[in-house]
Amino acid sequence: MPSTYDFSTLSPSDFELLVRDLLSAEYGWRMEAFGHGPDGGIDLRSVSGCQKIVVQCKHYAGSRFSDLRRAARREKPKIASEKPDRYIFVTSQDLSRTQKDTLADDLKPYLQGPEDLRTQLDLNEALSRYPLIEQSHFKLWLASVAVLERVVHSGLWARSEALMEDVCDRVRLYVTNPTYGRASEMLEATHVLVLSGSPGVGKSMLADMLALKYWHEGWQIVTVSSDIDEGWQAYQRERKQLFLYDDFLGQTDLSERQSKNEGSRIARFIDRMRHPDKRFIMTTRSQILRQAEQRDEPIRRGNFRLNEFAIKVSDYGLVERARILYNHLYFSGYPRELVRLYVASARYWRVVQHPNFTPRIVEQVLKRPAAAADELAADLEAALDHPLELWQTMFTTVLSETARQLVLSLAALPPKGADAEDLRRIVIGRSTPIDYTNALKALEGTWLRIDTIQEPRKKITITYANPSCRDFVLSFLDSEPDYFVELILQLTELPHVQMAMAYCMAEANGTLKYPRLAATVRSSAERVSEHIKEISTGLVAYEELEPNCYTWSTERFSALVHLIEPARKMMPTVTAWFIELATDAIREHEERIGFDPDDLHVLVAAVMQVWQDERNEDWTTAHLETTFRAWAKVPLNSDQVVVLARDAADCDRFFEGRTALGPIAEEAALENLREEMSNILYDADSLDEALQWLSQIEDAAHELGLIDQLRGYIEMERDTIFERDDEGEIGGRQRSSSGGGDDDSEEVRLTPSPEESRDINALFRHLG
Repeated sequence: MPSTYDFSTLSPSDFELLVRDLLSAEYGWRMEAFGHGPDGGIDLRSVSGCQKIVVQCKHYAGSRFSDLRRAARREKPKIASEKPDRYIFVTSQDLSRTQKDTLADDLKPYLQGPEDLRTQLDLNEALSRYPLIEQSHFKLWLASVAVLERVVHSGLWARSEALMEDVCDRVRLYVTNPTYGRASEMLEATHVLVLSGSPGVGKSMLADMLALKYWHEGWQIVTVSSDIDEGWQAYQRERKQLFLYDDFLGQTDLSERQSKNEGSRIARFIDRMRHPDKRFIMTTRSQILRQAEQRDEPIRRGNFRLNEFAIKVSDYGLVERARILYNHLYFSGYPRELVRLYVASARYWRVVQHPNFTPRIVEQVLKRPAAAADELAADLEAALDHPLELWQTMFTTVLSETARQLVLSLAALPPKGADAEDLRRIVIGRSTPIDYTNALKALEGTWLRIDTIQEPRKKITITYANPSCRDFVLSFLDSEPDYFVELILQLTELPHVQMAMAYCMAEANGTLKYPRLAATVRSSAERVSEHIKEISTGLVAYEELEPNCYTWSTERFSALVHLIEPARKMMPTVTAWFIELATDAIREHEERIGFDPDDLHVLVAAVMQVWQDERNEDWTTAHLETTFRAWAKVPLNSDQVVVLARDAADCDRFFEGRTALGPIAEEAALENLREEMSNILYDADSLDEALQWLSQIEDAAHELGLIDQLRGYIEMERDTIFERDDEGEIGGRQRSSSGGGDDDSEEVRLTPSPEESRDINALFRHLG
């Protein structure tokens, strides 16, 4: 069945490339662009044997036939000067028989036959004959309304219609470059891809493009938003699935990760990707990945660099940069005269050659209104010279005070999506409902993205439109830290306070990233600590008034524990109080809080640090015992068991036998390692995975001195694995594979070759 595209999702430049590929497939011609006229025509030329072939492409989607006919007549002098042996005229318009005959008459004597005048119908018929070309020109189908509806309703990609519309809008602007092919090949070879790079370089865009390719081939796309548990819950062994985890280590800093044990669980999830029907794409900033490798042992041991694909600014050559700017201008909605004057000034070269060029900066500037070509040029160049000032000007001169408060407050909420009601409660105390609603409408699309989530319950979530907004907000707060203290005093939830305080502790290259935040909290320690106490004691008091209403949760407990270290450094007088509140919560709610092992590890370290500061042994050992007894009851994997046992041994050694934490850890270790062995046959997808998993358990048993107690279990499990594999009850043997990330070099060649100068100037002349 022929395709039914109207080609409106393509820019004239994209249309030229499509025509080139279709004619090359049909005739075997090698074609090149050789000139762009100011009327919008794009020419292709090929020399085949002794024949000179010229192709005129007229992308007049949405225009009238009279416009197309006028443009075609203007082409005749050019054709005469070229003197081609064969001339082909291609248009994206859908012409009637009469219109086609009229156009053919206008172009006599250069057209040799009806096959040399190609219209929308002819192009769709050719795409049906060459499906690989249709697939490679994904802007055709990804940005179409019909495809959007299929994505939303097929069940293959659990994304809201609004999110998919955003993706499809961005597809029109996407410029294919060599990174797409290399990343695609690496994903096929290794099944796991870590897309890294500097902010705004196009990691998320490339991830979406790769995911959409797999969706088109019938794979289910699972978007992981905040926790790898979402991937585990969606995992189906017999289904083709691609998992997509954007900013998996946090948008701007490692401290933003909600689960501190995420590295270990991601490493285990990656093991599942050996299955032939599974793929996993993650994105992260390069510096956050390096930070994680230093701090997170499972990530360091998992050797994520083997699957790293680094996207560099240098991947965008001058021609690719020009096409990015061209597409944004073409689809921008600016008046044609404004764009024409901008192109006539040739100031596009300052953008294309700028060392700070990134697709995101171009996108953000061209979303803003411009009254004149000079204003547009000045805005683009200023944003490239000083990227953060792109947001600074808007923040200080355009936004209302309520809008500014809304933008600042969002920094304390989860980066992956804040509940709209949480944000409203924070801001509304300093505003009015009408002002808040108006500010939200003004910010949507530039500063904020607003989504509606249907499952498991309908709610509205709000996030920054892109991570560079959060970058600016944190830099602004560091320059005006009094705003930060006032923000903390408006927060009413411990997880939000903990998120804000985590930024005070964030480091880069061994120094604080936001030193003035930490200094200001330290100077306002009494006010801040009293506010946090009020929130915490409010939870306890509310529970006493309403015994059947449970207020402590895993998230709140985790936030409290991770507030201890910032408190010790900035508000030391309340550190012990936080620890006592945490251990009280353990004793009173142990059966109801689902403790994260990493939180208990952090709590042990905090208790030991207070011992170093205050030397109260009875207090210290009591809190240690409470924590370890709770920790020993939590289900643990082999990595987590080793951490528990190490911490227990260190404490017993430190107190020279006056504590007995080792036996508690040993009993828990034996129970958890046996339990983990019993799960291998049910959860492993291949013999390789099962044996590797068992080997990890064996290594843990050796390290903990438990190998004698577990050797018999391990050998029995190994025999059972081989027996079940012989019986075909474990997935087929999958080969292990690895890839290599590119180096981090960001050198960019900014001087164009003569051919690049010709092609870029010709490209922009079309917009003139």
